[in-house]
Formats: sequence, C-alpha cells, structure tokens
Amino acid sequence: MHLEEVLREYGRRQGLGKLELDDEGICRLMINKTCTISFEESFTLAGFFMYAAVGVLTLEQEKETALMALSANLFGRETGRSYLGYDANTRALVLFEFVSSEGLTYARFQTYFEEFIHYMLYWISKFEEVQTQTTGVPSFKKGMHYGEEDKNIFFA
Repeated sequence: MHLEEVLREYGRRQGLGKLELDDEGICRLMINKTCTISFEESFTLAGFFMYAAVGVLTLEQEKETALMALSANLFGRETGRSYLGYDANTRALVLFEFVSSEGLTYARFQTYFEEFIHYMLYWISKFEEVQTQTTGVPSFKKGMHYGEEDKNIFFA
C-alpha cells in the first residue's frame, strides 16, 4: 500500500474527505488543533515518512536535549519505532518514522500511526516539562502550524 492509498483510506474512514499530497509532496494533519503530523514520500526508499516537531530548542538547551534524545533513541526505549532528530533550520526536535510500503496494509498503518501519535504526545509533554524546569516558564511552541487547509483530527 502506497502513501496516496493510505491517505485516501484514512481520510475516508475518519470523515476528513480527500487527503492528498500538496505541491511540495507533503500531506499535513493537525492533531487536537495543536500539533501537525506530516506525511512525505521517501525519495530513496519504497515507503514514506511521518514526522512532527515536538519542541523548538534554545541555544542553551541543545546539548542537554541532544543527550536526552540520544538516550531515548537507544533501542527505541522512549520512541518505539520512531526516532528523534534535530532540524537545524527551525531549531526543532523532530520525531520521525519511516513506514515501508512493502506489505503495508491499512490495519498495520493504523497501528503505526496510533503508536506514532502516542510517542509524539509523550515527547511534546516531556519537552514542555524540561522547558519549564530549565527556564521556569513554559515557552514551548507546539508543532509546526501551516494553513487552514490542514485537516484537523482529535486524538485522545
């Protein structure tokens, strides 16, 4: 099952209408009106990526957060099938996961997606907690917000 098929089926089942890739080759879904998950085809592998920013770092936080992320990535201890990375352009800590199209069924995608959302919400909460402890002020910027064209879904 390829990304376009997954998005079409997810949109149908969730009552979101037709979900498709934009001109940049990305489909973005807003979760609980606060966080954005993006879907994007891989250029080199047979599959696609799901990813979401879970926090924006200050210069002072980079080292501490990098060590925290590396520790969490080890054997998927706090990330499951996903990984944490750093986008230097936006200074964002990004949770991402590659989903292989080979043998992918909608049921398997649904399992992966729900687990991804679980870890995304976990890391947003954890990052916000670290931010508050470090600065005393919760100045976390949740997700990467795009336009009104994003599809919003509620996930509890």
